[in-house]
Amino acid sequence: MPQADDLVNVPAADGPPVAGAPIGHPGPPDLSAESWWVAEGRRAGTAGQPGAVGTPALMEDAVPHVASAAVPAWQRRQRWLPVTRLWAVVKMASLAYTTWWALGYIHARMGAEVCAYGGVCLFAGIGARWRRRFFGPGQLMEPELYEEIGHWLYRIGTVLVLAGGALLVAQAGIH
Repeated sequence: MPQADDLVNVPAADGPPVAGAPIGHPGPPDLSAESWWVAEGRRAGTAGQPGAVGTPALMEDAVPHVASAAVPAWQRRQRWLPVTRLWAVVKMASLAYTTWWALGYIHARMGAEVCAYGGVCLFAGIGARWRRRFFGPGQLMEPELYEEIGHWLYRIGTVLVLAGGALLVAQAGIH
């Protein structure tokens, strides 16, 4: 007869056995208590019998399946990824729009416009590295993605600032 502290493979409700779990261990943390009692009753061969193996006086068929409690936290966070990515796109679009509006307001020429958009890309690229929530809450959930976006924005901004500066110098030489 196994003791309560012996290590065995305890099968989870919807997955492979949990290796090294002690007997009587409820399995994964997202397994509901009712499902655990039913599983213990099955192992003991007394499923559905009132009072057997400490089970509540419930029939196996009467145990409700709770799907939301079984969803791990990381999967619940994954549902928010499209919203957080949209947040980042809206933020970048608002930066581009305000730059366009300001440049139109001051009647900037081509060199100044290219430099300004390069400055916005540099601002976003550096901001993504220095401020961990520059792009919104998604940057905490997917730091590698936004780190790569920040690198590309930094590179694009550098090229645009240099190209805009060359345009400004060329335009100054013409006039």
